[in-house]
Amino acid sequence: MSLTFPDNDNRAARIRELAVQTQDDLHDAESDYKTFQAMVKATNPKIAAVYQGAGLTAPATTSIDILKLQNQAVDGASAPVEIVKILVDIAGFAGTLKYLAPGATRFLVSAGAMSAETAARVLVEFTIPVIGREVSITAGDIAGGILGGIVGGIAIAGIDIGIDGIEGRIARDKMQSAIHQLFPIRLSTRVVRERASKLVLSIQSVQTTMDAITDAGLPLTDKILQNLITKDVQPAILSEQQITPETVAAELAKLDRDSNSWTNEDT
Repeated sequence: MSLTFPDNDNRAARIRELAVQTQDDLHDAESDYKTFQAMVKATNPKIAAVYQGAGLTAPATTSIDILKLQNQAVDGASAPVEIVKILVDIAGFAGTLKYLAPGATRFLVSAGAMSAETAARVLVEFTIPVIGREVSITAGDIAGGILGGIVGGIAIAGIDIGIDGIEGRIARDKMQSAIHQLFPIRLSTRVVRERASKLVLSIQSVQTTMDAITDAGLPLTDKILQNLITKDVQPAILSEQQITPETVAAELAKLDRDSNSWTNEDT
């Protein structure tokens, strides 16, 4: 701790917190991505079975590349999913899939299908400045699960040694900059996590409906089935569209204040 700058301890704790929360949110995004892929793969045959059971022609599927929806170059690596065209036709559904891209990126990196350099282009690259050097942290580092180690280890070990006024002031400036750079990353990953969870809920609703009507023996028409699927998905899409950086920032601000982790460096 710097005797001249006693708030440096709080700044160091804040950097660690932002790093850990970013890691957690990206982990959840990855989990949602894999869940979404698995559920869509399982739901498509269920939809087809219901149509066939009603004597109707099952709708076709279309392949959507989640990463390409975000207009990112990924060196040939992709994350395509097969979506029933009824779902694709619902306004906004295809567009919302792009919010799974960070989770998809992390998954592809961990699976060895994409390099950290490619991941850095898909997400972001930012730098944690420490005394004596700059520590560059790419999205590939985030995807590799070492962000917390970098910020909590290298960066903090490098800047938490100042005890006099000069070194304490340098440490303060470095940590203020780190907080400013980490907070937007934490915000964006939280937005992704919350939006992705809504997409998973939408597919869960479709699965529940398909399971319920499989053996119901009700007379079904193409229009009725389309309406049922649409009714399951649309509320989740509308709910997802209400999640904005502004709403999430307000949630995070309250969370930080309630946990007494807010610092003067937060915007």
